Amino acid sequence: MIFRHRILLYNHCKSVNNSKYCNVELNFSLKRIHNTIQNVFYKVGYFCLSLPIISSISSIIQTFVLIILSYGEVPTHLSYIMDGNRRFAKSINQPLKNGHEIGSTSLLQIIHFAKTVGVKHLSVYAFSIENFNRTEKEVQLLMDLLVEKLTDLSQKIADRSNNKHEIFKGIQIKVVGDLSYLSTEVTSKIKEIEKRTTISDPSNVFFNLYICCPYTSRNEIFHSIKANIKAKKQQGDTYDISESSLEREMCLSKYIPTCDYLIRTSGATRFSDYLMWQSHNQCSFVFSDTFWPDYGFRGFVKNMLSYSYFKSLYSWNKVEAFAFKKHSCLLASQLAKVETLKYSVFDSRILEKQIFFPVKIITRALHSGRNNVFYEDLKMAPKAVSIIERN
Repeated sequence: MIFRHRILLYNHCKSVNNSKYCNVELNFSLKRIHNTIQNVFYKVGYFCLSLPIISSISSIIQTFVLIILSYGEVPTHLSYIMDGNRRFAKSINQPLKNGHEIGSTSLLQIIHFAKTVGVKHLSVYAFSIENFNRTEKEVQLLMDLLVEKLTDLSQKIADRSNNKHEIFKGIQIKVVGDLSYLSTEVTSKIKEIEKRTTISDPSNVFFNLYICCPYTSRNEIFHSIKANIKAKKQQGDTYDISESSLEREMCLSKYIPTCDYLIRTSGATRFSDYLMWQSHNQCSFVFSDTFWPDYGFRGFVKNMLSYSYFKSLYSWNKVEAFAFKKHSCLLASQLAKVETLKYSVFDSRILEKQIFFPVKIITRALHSGRNNVFYEDLKMAPKAVSIIERN
């Protein structure tokens, strides 16, 4: 099984790294020497990774790690806010289009990683309704790129003759959002893509990919309420507007009602009106500092390990609480020993105080005075702040 996965992942790693290498142009600028150096390192790095020997070694390592992760706790529904394409392009002195191109290649990587570890549903925030406020040229670029990449992916999924495309077997693509914002041509192509990847037998569906475009939670909830009011007028008192009826009419909730793990890249710490309804129940949130085009195997493994660790810890605490209720005669001294042992091993705050906090102090001392901040450059204080108290 590992050998078969390794061959598939080898072809995938090689094509992904080749694509990233080809989408980076060598641009030299003396005015932006730092970006020029990053540009060269990025180009050389992905050239090396696309070499057959290195691709073979990395595919063996990646396959081994992914198979190990598949035996642990993994989210059923994993979601990404793919942010940072434009800032990534600027950081390596590239045109805007190249940043989006490399970002689409990163999505192909994550699809394969998620499918290999056992994630059943992957949703990505591809285009917000608010993004229509961008320039017409950029919006057209994003729409063309979306249709091009999804068409290419759907052809690979539908291709049964080529063994190289076996990693995409059993994937269904659904474009979720308010399609009325899109042109007739784009909408027809999207429906064709969905039709091509639709699998009639549910037992043959191994993975669902949801592309949220154009989408916002406010728009989704608004249309759900509107549909429920319309049904109420038609059916009268026989129709009851409830939480489940609202959920049935939502774009994404009709396929998968909840989200287990939501990750946003690029360092921004906001939701941008994404999956506000679906992330209400036991959803874990992560805000990664990595730009989306740079998000790859290391970032994915780190996030999956974090999810598996805290999910297992949460399950263990529930079992421990149940055992305490069942055996309430346990001595207080024994309970104190259990608590001390548990927190000495698992509590990350102790590790932070003993190891990471001194490292932070040393780092700040070394870098003190290098990043001067002026009062005029500070952002305005927020008008309202929300605080969640956790026991």
